[in-house]
Amino acid sequence: MASNVPSGAAHLELRDYLRILQRRKLVIIIVTAVCTAAALVLSFLQTPLYAATAKILIQKQSLSTGFEQSSGRITPDLAGEIEQQFFNGQAVRDLARDRLGFPATASASVIGRGAVLQVRAVSADAQRAAEIANAYAQAYIDARREGMLREYLATAEAIQGKVADLDAKIEELDAQLARLPSSSDRDGQSAEAASLRVRRDSLITQKAALEKSLDEVEVGADLARGGGPEIVAPATPPERPFRPNPPRDALGGLFLGVLLGVAAALLLEYLDDSIKGEAEVAAVTGGAAVLAVIPRVPDWRNRSDAMLVSLEHPSSPTAEAYRTLRTSVQFAGLDRPLRTLQVTSPRSQDGKSTTATNLAVALARAGQRVILIDCDLRRPRVHDFFGLSNAVGFTSVLVGDVPLVNATQAVPGLDRLRVLASGPTPADPSELLSTRRAVELINSIKEACDIVVIDTPPVLPVSDALVLSDVIDAVIVVVAAGSTTKKEAQRAFELLRQVDAPVIGVVMNAGPAERGYGYGYGYSSELDRRQRRSTRRARPVDGNGHGDHAERFPEATAQP
Repeated sequence: MASNVPSGAAHLELRDYLRILQRRKLVIIIVTAVCTAAALVLSFLQTPLYAATAKILIQKQSLSTGFEQSSGRITPDLAGEIEQQFFNGQAVRDLARDRLGFPATASASVIGRGAVLQVRAVSADAQRAAEIANAYAQAYIDARREGMLREYLATAEAIQGKVADLDAKIEELDAQLARLPSSSDRDGQSAEAASLRVRRDSLITQKAALEKSLDEVEVGADLARGGGPEIVAPATPPERPFRPNPPRDALGGLFLGVLLGVAAALLLEYLDDSIKGEAEVAAVTGGAAVLAVIPRVPDWRNRSDAMLVSLEHPSSPTAEAYRTLRTSVQFAGLDRPLRTLQVTSPRSQDGKSTTATNLAVALARAGQRVILIDCDLRRPRVHDFFGLSNAVGFTSVLVGDVPLVNATQAVPGLDRLRVLASGPTPADPSELLSTRRAVELINSIKEACDIVVIDTPPVLPVSDALVLSDVIDAVIVVVAAGSTTKKEAQRAFELLRQVDAPVIGVVMNAGPAERGYGYGYGYSSELDRRQRRSTRRARPVDGNGHGDHAERFPEATAQP
């Protein structure tokens, strides 16, 4: 059984991804447009928000006391981070809320290598945003000054305690010196008194140093009451909101839309099991040849309306593709003559009737005598392509109601092509096509021309095509790119192999335009198109209803 994955599909190159994006560009465009539009709508629906900022100059002061030892140096960045953490503390928040009279929040960031603290407040009112920022800035300054003052006062208290201790020790030494006796052993008294005086002088020196530090701390405390951090740029009400920002939001939506669109395109490609290229056709059909890739017809908007591009746009790339299909069929008949050619597809809407009618036109224009038979007795469409009647046709001849010569119809402008419509719909098409009478009728028609092109129902829904394939010289399977799934094509070929159908290849319908044919050819003008449509009117017929085509196909007048 053929693999469902084309050879090399697991190793996609950049150009393969580009092809996927090109093929799914509509998905990308839609997703991008939706995301951009949604971003704009949400932007305009948002409540405008204003941001106000105040800047605080951080003043660093260090305490140099005799008892304080520093084990390391604080860098400006670290000092700034400490101040930012202090700003986020509960003390600053409580002071700010007390000052404002309502709960509000603000954030702080350090700029200028730790020298400036920037306070930012956001509000739906510009004036209130500035008020909140300034309140938080002042609350930080007050809390910082209060903290510094407490620090200085605690230091001063500690120094005073040490001074008091030194005073007590000095008084004790003075008492000891006073108690020394004035008689006996004056040399011993002199040595002890000298030792006490040395100790007393050392304590006096320490006391003097501490008193000097205490003076410095008291000076720092006085400075802390009115110094420390200060506001260098108070917050002012902003003129315009920082959010929403429609241009920025639209750009963000556009960027997100492109990302989501590309992701959706790749996901759809991964989930899509449809046939997209010739390599996939060969993989799922077991190596069947691709006879032609038929590009889409841009003018064909409504697919329910029959359009014969080989007549309406004979110079188009699509018409050239059908001529390439004719050449492929002719090459396939080099080893053995192909007198009967069946056109089918895995399912409906794959374009088999379109392929059959255009191929018949291409063969007739190459000089071959062609009879086109519509054996799709369930949903006949061949007559619609030529503007002919379906009142009588294949089933009429098969049941003996009308002779073949009266059932075939001429195509205006194509002397070598005749059409045998399907005729009235029978109760059981499969049963009717499997009769010996149907085989004899097809063989009789084959003798009346060079080649017979037969449009048959799709393979998967019904068995009509499988029934006929036993008496056909060649079978062409039509698949629709981007529509026919790999499983459907694979199953159709399995059924055709089971009945030994002589499949000569595949036509990939609705293929990519860049694979088209007839480069440099343009579509015919609107005037030429209207002239061709006017030629569809049926020519005068004789009393038997078959017109002048009996002279061009004399063999068809014989009854089967």
